[in-house]
Amino acid sequence: RTLCDQVRASSSQGSACSDPLLNDSKDEGCNAKPAPDSRLPVHTNRTSFHSQDLLVPWHLKGGTKKKGQHVDTVSLPAGSKELQEPSPVFHRYYHVFCEGELEAACRSLDCVRVQKSYYDQGNWCVVLEKL
Repeated sequence: RTLCDQVRASSSQGSACSDPLLNDSKDEGCNAKPAPDSRLPVHTNRTSFHSQDLLVPWHLKGGTKKKGQHVDTVSLPAGSKELQEPSPVFHRYYHVFCEGELEAACRSLDCVRVQKSYYDQGNWCVVLEKL
């Protein structure tokens, strides 16, 4: 979804924020380089970002996939040594913003006003006011 779509879907009191991941240093995001070619690197959890555009592992947990559909699980007898099939790992796109980049993108939109920009856990975030 685009940022304007997210804002339209939220209340006028709501906020939109990038989904921050762990990073060691506020400055490392700006040292990240664009991914060459059309291949994106896969991020290793709990390490610094080495690219602005990357894929982040997402581990699917047991439970429901969609309303009314359940993930198949296998019940093993107590004491069984048979290994369970590991949960699938998907990858989601993640962008690491440089200082001022997210704020500038938001300021170019007519539907919002930037109230606050801040750095949190490895990425830049904004608090927006819906106009």
